[in-house]
Amino acid sequence: MPRAPCAIEKIRLSAPNPARGAVVPNVTRPKGFQVWNSSVLATDFDLDFGDPAETLRPIRIVGTLGGTFSGKVVVGSDAEIKGLRAAVSELRATVGRGRIPPSAVTIRYARPHGTDFAANFRYLASAHRLEALDEVAPDVVGVRVKEPVLVRYWTGSGKNRRRVTKSMSLTSPGVKPVFGAVCPVWVTVNIPADAAPGEYTGTLTITADGEKAVQVPVTLTVCGWTLPEPKDWHTFVDLIQSPETLAMAYEVPMWSDEHFRLIERSLEFLGRAGKKTVYIRMICETNLGNAETMVRWTRKPDGTHAHDLSAFERYMDLVEKHMGKPPVVCLYIWDKFLERMASRGQWESKQQKAALGALEGMGPEVTAVDPVSGRTSKLQLPPYADPKAKALWKPASEGIRRSMKRRGMPDSLMLGIMCDYLPSERTFQDLAEIYPGVPWVSQAHNPPHKKVARHVGYTSTVFYRVAPYRDPSLQRLYGWKEPQLRATFWRRTRDDWPITTFRFMGEMTLAVGERGFARIGGDFFPVLKDKEGRVVGRIPARYVKSYWNNLNITMNLLAPGEHGPVATSRFEMMREGLQECEARIFIEHALTDETRRAKLGEELAKRCRDVLDERIRFIRRGISTYVASGHYQDWAMYGASWWTAPGVFGSHWYISSGWETRSRRLFDAAYEVAKRLGHE
Repeated sequence: MPRAPCAIEKIRLSAPNPARGAVVPNVTRPKGFQVWNSSVLATDFDLDFGDPAETLRPIRIVGTLGGTFSGKVVVGSDAEIKGLRAAVSELRATVGRGRIPPSAVTIRYARPHGTDFAANFRYLASAHRLEALDEVAPDVVGVRVKEPVLVRYWTGSGKNRRRVTKSMSLTSPGVKPVFGAVCPVWVTVNIPADAAPGEYTGTLTITADGEKAVQVPVTLTVCGWTLPEPKDWHTFVDLIQSPETLAMAYEVPMWSDEHFRLIERSLEFLGRAGKKTVYIRMICETNLGNAETMVRWTRKPDGTHAHDLSAFERYMDLVEKHMGKPPVVCLYIWDKFLERMASRGQWESKQQKAALGALEGMGPEVTAVDPVSGRTSKLQLPPYADPKAKALWKPASEGIRRSMKRRGMPDSLMLGIMCDYLPSERTFQDLAEIYPGVPWVSQAHNPPHKKVARHVGYTSTVFYRVAPYRDPSLQRLYGWKEPQLRATFWRRTRDDWPITTFRFMGEMTLAVGERGFARIGGDFFPVLKDKEGRVVGRIPARYVKSYWNNLNITMNLLAPGEHGPVATSRFEMMREGLQECEARIFIEHALTDETRRAKLGEELAKRCRDVLDERIRFIRRGISTYVASGHYQDWAMYGASWWTAPGVFGSHWYISSGWETRSRRLFDAAYEVAKRLGHE
């Protein structure tokens, strides 16, 4: 079916001339300074304005002890806004003496960063997402004048078929747009673990030069269940950090003090989301886009090499500080350009084939440092099969293993990264002599076959768990129970998908039987430039020889700020979703354990099951495309549409579906379970 048989093309509301003075138009930006409400699940754009017929309502936030939760309003004007500032009062309990100080609340100002898949459905001009959350208020929020949206479509048939590019009229359907200045203001509460549960109220005061202060009520619901620390969360979160991206974006030397300051800022954010993986670049020019290695080699007078582990040690110090002891510390020591034992050339371009052919039979490169000048260069090492390789690598291996043992993480070490291309059995054996007993990481479309699987300790796949996201009456799966360390790579998901996608990411992967999600870029914002100096791509596309095609990382949940990476709205919603995953897992652990369930009693067990099932049913609708035509993977009824297509229409529905109430019911249920089990 090429097209849906029935659709609404246009809706227009108009009033006769005598009534025009009594109708307040809301089809274009009004004059003056505005503040309006916006759900944290709704995308804000630089073309937005407040509906003059709507009153300003309180910011509503629902959370639980030890967690971080947000709300927001949007500020706008038809003129530039100078001196925008926001401040929050103490949050006071409506019953009792509970207080949450302003120091526990973070105010952030969203600026443009990226686009949105659904923007062209709503705007005639090109709209940009306002999602990079700066903690420093902007001096000026300028008016952004935009260009019309370009619409591309095919017309004609056969030999006459051609692609047409058409510029939309900015005045359609007869209303001239008024561009303006727009800035969402985020209110993020870090709820103390020792706060008193209950309802809290406060005030957000927004000021700007020449404008009357606007006071917005803030309501906070604090539930009684206490979240564990992010390092102890159960959902497996593979958010990948990129030292190279930071060095290129901020133009700082690799492994300098300033570079490590930027790295720490990234790791601090990603650690708050329960990041479980670390990738140590041991060879040059991998798929993660690194020109240099973290371990540096220096040739000694006797011809042997010294291995400088200082960058590795400093990096791991930051990992421990912000992530605890992650279960996966992958030594990136192999990539497809070293050998191609599967799918040889099947998906490669001519350029890739030429680059890989030139490397046939060669070993990896590492970073060498001149002991006199301090300059770096690439050192070509022999293939791992060469007996000389083992002697060269063994000292570095022993130093890393001593460090990991000292840190209490000897079992976290893994080797990688296998992809759709696999090392030979000989390579497995050779590297097992250098790193005896250390398992591998596989990140591919499919899980490794049996002969290879015995080497694997952690695997992420695209196609293994594309099972339908079923109604609970048909099937219930518990990903956190999966004995193997296995996660889903959301290959088709992009930064411009609805924010709800990121909030649901953890809960959806658990519900289809996976431990979590994989290969999501943390700070992989675009840094590659073309010949004209325009930023055009992310760092995994840096080297032809290690280009993984559609397995490349295509997202970044952090954005470049003036002084380092900052969070995005997608990151914050992913984090809130992961907090809800913890409550879900806590309840499911009680429901699926015979002894614990007996302590709950049938009445509480049924209420908890109803709360969890209700969430699945609402999320199923919230991720739906509501499409019944086109490519089968986009269909609303196709089980894998939760990861193959952006559920734009489902997202809009979900925002107004009462999700905050369901979050409260989830946390309240977890609290009741904790009390019944004596976990208070």
